[in-house]
Amino acid sequence: STSWNQQPSSSSSLMMIKQQREFETKPLRTYAVAPHQRSSYQIHQGNQQIQVDIDANGLSQDDLKVQVVNMSACVVQWSASSASTTSESKHPHRLRLGSSVDCQQLSANLHQGVLRMKAPLKTEPEPPVKDIPITIAKQ
Repeated sequence: STSWNQQPSSSSSLMMIKQQREFETKPLRTYAVAPHQRSSYQIHQGNQQIQVDIDANGLSQDDLKVQVVNMSACVVQWSASSASTTSESKHPHRLRLGSSVDCQQLSANLHQGVLRMKAPLKTEPEPPVKDIPITIAKQ
């Protein structure tokens, strides 16, 4: 059973750490914005993709809005608007998935009260480190 009310530890970060193992069914992290809010989520990451599961119990597809607000850092934003949502859940929530995620291929699916966003990880290698020569300024 999934627990949606766990709080992040003070040392947790929204930055995803690359893992060297296959996609798992166990979450990497579980976050809740506040105990009374419904916007808790779990992040799963493997070698091929990242998945974010958001508690959207009681919401319909028309109640939810998902946007990419920064393509290069893959920052996603979601919000809910319905008569049953609290004022806190109507405010958008943002999550930085990181530049290693292919945000162009982000998809969202709502099933049994869980909004699931998935995106593949980029397969291109990181650019090589470039050394910058230092010159001595002439006076």
